[in-house]
Amino acid sequence: MLNISKKNMRKSEPSEEEFGADRTQRCIDLMRPEVRALLDFPLKEKIKRTEKIIQQAIEEYKNPGIGFSGGADSEVILHIAMKIKHDWPVLLVDTRYEFPETLDFVEKLRKDWDLESFTAVRAGTDRVEEFKKKYGAGTTEFTLEFNKWHKIDPLLRGIKQLGLDAFLGGIRGVEHEERAQEQFFSPRTDPPHVRVHPILFWKRDDVQMSSP
Repeated sequence: MLNISKKNMRKSEPSEEEFGADRTQRCIDLMRPEVRALLDFPLKEKIKRTEKIIQQAIEEYKNPGIGFSGGADSEVILHIAMKIKHDWPVLLVDTRYEFPETLDFVEKLRKDWDLESFTAVRAGTDRVEEFKKKYGAGTTEFTLEFNKWHKIDPLLRGIKQLGLDAFLGGIRGVEHEERAQEQFFSPRTDPPHVRVHPILFWKRDDVQMSSP
């Protein structure tokens, strides 16, 4: 099993209980059958399935990379992937609003795990105050614009900059209705690449579990 520290679980991420049983079930109902079928597998079996997805990415694509946010989900993927292959291009999106503790953890892990290719990307300017004035802090419009400018656009630039044709991310289907409908290998454009979701079928408890 994986030894993922519970202190690295992001406090902003709700548990399945806090998320709401009804909404969690809605996410499960939206999942593709091949994803839903794996939800209740034992953790050891889930790890094996995740390893197979990562291995497939290595075999089918010339230059796959991994996204690492400093959160537990992406740590799980990086931990498993580096047991299969060490020299992954690792990409971090720095929104300028990460907790200092998160960035400290990222730097420590980068050194401890001897990450050979580590790239941090961020938006050219900070537009948070502009978005607050235009949309109001905390509104749906503010969140959408923030995510696009400070997360999505830098991520896509980083993928293009590194020439990645596949990108492994840490989304889980029970987190959001849109994520629930994803597939393990999802083609994207601009830049053209395939988004790979190795823990799409994991639950939060799977991530929290550690070796005795």
